[in-house]
Amino acid sequence: MAKKIASKPGVSVKYAKLAVKNGYQMDIEKALNMEAQYIGLIFATEDKKEGLTSFIEKRKPVFKHK
Repeated sequence: MAKKIASKPGVSVKYAKLAVKNGYQMDIEKALNMEAQYIGLIFATEDKKEGLTSFIEKRKPVFKHK
């Protein structure tokens, strides 16, 4: 499991960890808003573009931010 997580973009892993760590301490509405903000930040990265491009091209992604 650790190898699978480590193969993902670092920014995505960072925000996923923050969402889990902080989300359970909030009501559902605040947690969902926080998650939406994190997704917006992730979608603005080059690694997001690389992930989509590699999926379309049916190749393994090469992420810049580990």
